[in-house]
Amino acid sequence: MAREVVICEALCFICNNFDKLTVRQLKPVLSNFYGDEDLLCAKEILMKAVTNTVDAVGCNATANVPRLPKR
Repeated sequence: MAREVVICEALCFICNNFDKLTVRQLKPVLSNFYGDEDLLCAKEILMKAVTNTVDAVGCNATANVPRLPKR
């Protein structure tokens, strides 16, 4: 199965530091370094990947995926 390659610096940072930092440490770093547009784009990419994965499973679980509000 082919995987889609997505380049997103914010998601890369989160993936590489999520197990090293607490959420309390991670939030200020993200909000101070990345702009609102960067974080919104990362959030949309992540939500799209989750939705596509759930759809690929085919168990009609899309209804269980929460809607993420824009903030």
